[in-house]
Amino acid sequence: MITLRAITIDDASDVHRLCAHAEVARFLGGLPTDGLDGWKKRILELPHDRASLIGAFEESALIGVAMLDGQLRARRKHIARMWVAVDPTRWGRGVAKQMMGALVDAADRWWAFVRLELDVHADHAPAIALYRSLGFEVEAQKRCDMLRDGRIVDGLHMARIRPGFTPPEELASAPVIAHRGTRLSPARIRVRPHRPDDAAEMAAMQGTDSVMEGTFATPFQSEREWRARLTGMDASVRGLVAIVDGKLAGSAALFAHASPRLAHACGFGISVHPDFQGCGVGDALTAATCELADRWIGAKRIQLEVYADNLRAQALYRKHGFELEGTQRYASFRRGTYCDAHLMSRIRS
Repeated sequence: MITLRAITIDDASDVHRLCAHAEVARFLGGLPTDGLDGWKKRILELPHDRASLIGAFEESALIGVAMLDGQLRARRKHIARMWVAVDPTRWGRGVAKQMMGALVDAADRWWAFVRLELDVHADHAPAIALYRSLGFEVEAQKRCDMLRDGRIVDGLHMARIRPGFTPPEELASAPVIAHRGTRLSPARIRVRPHRPDDAAEMAAMQGTDSVMEGTFATPFQSEREWRARLTGMDASVRGLVAIVDGKLAGSAALFAHASPRLAHACGFGISVHPDFQGCGVGDALTAATCELADRWIGAKRIQLEVYADNLRAQALYRKHGFELEGTQRYASFRRGTYCDAHLMSRIRS
């Protein structure tokens, strides 16, 4: 008989042993050499108000682990990510479905999650079939997603929307998009790394309606918060700003993944000040970021999310080699309701 319960710190060694198994790590995304201390820290620091880590036990032996992990960002708190791992000797016995089903049911009944999402290897047919049986749908095919068995393989991004959910009406209309201004000469746009002294201008830019419309930013950002952020950024973030006539006109960043098996991929984000939108600042920042990824970091994949109705931004990204991979339903909270976003990527040949 299989029983489910919350994972505690006393289970840390068993969780580590299961997830470090070569066949489990192969699909889960970890390494067989991952340490025990990381799992102890993860279990002790689990935020129980937005996440749940459960185990499947058979005669007191841990045979499976599954997690529901709510997003931190304010405009994405309606989203939770999921993953599951099962002892290879128990594959095909319904253990994963029992754990995933329990977490999905809890998410529907007790948490305020609208969207559940997960990633799976594109050739992992049994897992894909399992997730489909629980209501997940394929939203995007992620090219060159993860290193496995010495080569980079594609992945699928899947999601499930809470049954019966109807998004509320928008509370406001879209901000007026600035008319395309006179294109600035490249000599007037200076791109350099960001620094703590940019904090005041970054806070002012990120808090504007126009920028929040196209990003996951929130209003009333402070200079102090941005100074701490810019001072404390580690090497996983490579940030750039565009300066025009001494003013901060935009910013961009590459975000590296912590997992060695995703070291070939980076996330990408960009913001342009409303006074400089449509003037070539976004073009300059995107070009500089792609050059940084290609020449100095060696990134194989650059990934971004863009709102489905932001046609100007999509055109910019396509110009620089990004291609549409799929559409994420209810990817963010905006104007008082939930909206879709496209997943796009650029693959270095």
